Amino acid sequence: LRAETTLPTMIYPKTIHLPITTGAIFIFWTWLCLAFSDVFAYFVGKNLGRTKLAKLAPAAGATSPNKTVEGVLGGCAVSAALGMLGAWVQKWPYWVLTGMVHGTLLAL
Repeated sequence: LRAETTLPTMIYPKTIHLPITTGAIFIFWTWLCLAFSDVFAYFVGKNLGRTKLAKLAPAAGATSPNKTVEGVLGGCAVSAALGMLGAWVQKWPYWVLTGMVHGTLLAL
């Protein structure tokens, strides 16, 4: 068997279906961007947040009254960084730019 079609013996063979497709890798990195942006937005907003998002965007304030501008910026920064890493892993053209745009749009 080729190296990319074998699994470590500790993993049940039907747990992961090989080969792992490009789409699955894209979804994985997209999920990472979304999850980490949410978590970091919460912690940055909780620790550094001073400006309520409702002052800049009343609709966002009505939906989520405790969101802060600092939290949004923190979530966008982490998501952009993970987006860049994911774009580099996937060998996207212009990975810095495309990864940052992808990550930031996911965080917003």
